[in-house]
Amino acid sequence: MTISNIDRAYLAGLFDGEGHIQARIGTQKSYGIFHCAAIVVNTNKDILYWIMEKTGFGNVYRRTRAKGHEDWKDSYAWHVTNMSDTIAFLELIQPYAKIKAGHIKIMLELLRQRLAIKGRHDPIKKSDVALIEAMQILNRRGK
Repeated sequence: MTISNIDRAYLAGLFDGEGHIQARIGTQKSYGIFHCAAIVVNTNKDILYWIMEKTGFGNVYRRTRAKGHEDWKDSYAWHVTNMSDTIAFLELIQPYAKIKAGHIKIMLELLRQRLAIKGRHDPIKKSDVALIEAMQILNRRGK
């Protein structure tokens, strides 16, 4: 994958303005499962397909409108959930990201830590929880 620095900077700008990172622990039977995603949401689906074409990863999904907002435009979301692809995407935009620089740093640390032990189905460690909580603090709205 060869992406120009201009496109990398544009991707970072899109992500800073329209994107977010999810990191959480789901439950399945008696153990936790680690879930992660880098997501960009927009009403212009063409730009999301452009991201998918440029990076080579992720998928574009149509989002359901909130009740009471039937007059809103359709919105779409580009999701990348594979841990290796998420690392590659975040490393691609990291030098250019401004607003989400802290989020990216934490997520890269968390993903590298998880990949080092096999992946999403391995037992969740205290260090995983600490990084996820740090991400949640960055994502908190309001005061």
